[in-house]
Amino acid sequence: MGEAVDFKKKHHKVSAIGYIVAKENGVVKSIKGIDKIKNHQNVTRYLINVKENDGIKVPRNSDDRLGYVIMTDDDPNLIKDKMKKLLDEVVIEVSAY
Repeated sequence: MGEAVDFKKKHHKVSAIGYIVAKENGVVKSIKGIDKIKNHQNVTRYLINVKENDGIKVPRNSDDRLGYVIMTDDDPNLIKDKMKKLLDEVVIEVSAY
């Protein structure tokens, strides 16, 4: 207490969050690409809230998201493209209810 606060930047990274969402309503038959998330060097955290045989629906609000991915990078101009490319590799195969 009573010490000055240091506001100088110590880290020069940016973060981004991307959401995994259903593209159609139905029952999950399979999920592919999770290994790409697990092994991606920029991913710092992820959560998948769905598994095979779960019912899913196209999101109407944030509660309908199936998961998220958080990544960090040194380049703010590249992180958005890296996230999009990674999320495009996640394929959720769905069958009708």
